[in-house]
Amino acid sequence: MVSSRSFVVSKQPSLPYPCKRPLIIKTSTQFLVTARFLVNFQELRHRMKVSFKIDKYPAEIKGYRRFNLLGSQEKDLEYTQCDGLAVEFKHLTLKEQRAGGGGKGSKGVNEGSRSVQEELHIITLMTQFSYDGVELNIEATTLPFVVISNQSQFVRAWASILWFNLLSTDPKDVAFFSKPPAAKWILVADVLSWQFSCCTGRGLNADQLQMLGKKLCGSVPNQDSTVTWSKFAKESMPRVSFTFWEWFDAILTLVKAHLENIWKDGYVMGFVSRSAEDALLRTRQQGTFLLRFSESMRDGGITISWVDHESDGSFVRSVEPFTKKELSNIPLYEIIRNYQLLAEENIPENPLKFLYPNIPKDDAFGKYYEHNSEGE
Repeated sequence: MVSSRSFVVSKQPSLPYPCKRPLIIKTSTQFLVTARFLVNFQELRHRMKVSFKIDKYPAEIKGYRRFNLLGSQEKDLEYTQCDGLAVEFKHLTLKEQRAGGGGKGSKGVNEGSRSVQEELHIITLMTQFSYDGVELNIEATTLPFVVISNQSQFVRAWASILWFNLLSTDPKDVAFFSKPPAAKWILVADVLSWQFSCCTGRGLNADQLQMLGKKLCGSVPNQDSTVTWSKFAKESMPRVSFTFWEWFDAILTLVKAHLENIWKDGYVMGFVSRSAEDALLRTRQQGTFLLRFSESMRDGGITISWVDHESDGSFVRSVEPFTKKELSNIPLYEIIRNYQLLAEENIPENPLKFLYPNIPKDDAFGKYYEHNSEGE
């Protein structure tokens, strides 16, 4: 017996960019949706027509935005060599309905308490199956997606997609963010590490995750620690004007664009607090240094901290964080190689050594990057 499970969405709605971040749609920007019918009867070619509707079962939420889905309204299921019976709706676009005064952006959403990024939408694909006396109305639905009107909303929208798919038990729950559940820290840690692994080829180690866990949980997290949606993506962190997710995603973007090679090779400690930095460097020899992500920059930055024992008792010095602006002009390894820490006559032999166990004790950082820069 053919059931509704025979008709499935095979390609979810997503923008053509950035890669690996589906289920975010920008108004007036084209996207596509693909569906397959898993019962591959040759007789059904061009006999099953598929139509679509956005938010066929809308959430009962005050200010919930309504959209018109523009594109070819009906297409036939056609046979393809790879997918069998399938249909692809290309060049779809969303246009917000203005009638009724829903407001633009997040202004009309629940009196400002819910943002655009917390509003979920679903496209329903519909067809009729008729074969050998069996007639059925069949539907397939996309996963919930977020509709943005400005590219600046993309980062927060991706946080919503992650949180929904991490915790929702109902793939059609468009009212999920009316009361978003908290997440176990161990689940959030996996997601954060996966984001780095997916984008850069190297995930996060236990020490890096512990630092991030302290930011989200307020103390060193354990197996029972939880993270709220608000702490993850809505509330600004202490002493700064941006959220944890905005900060984390900006660093991920910086690494992907400018630091991917040295990150993959394990030369960036990255997520380490200033107090942990002091503890790590306190007993190290003059010139030992580490690379740490700035905790105070919204758009992502990386700084160099090194041991420089002074007569006043201080022993750690740092430079102002380097951002995408500086790193777009000169690679970080060139900055480090050319940086003058001391007068030339006072520089000891091999003064710059990594604070990592996998680097040989006699391997100077400068030599490593002189070798690698020649091959790039």
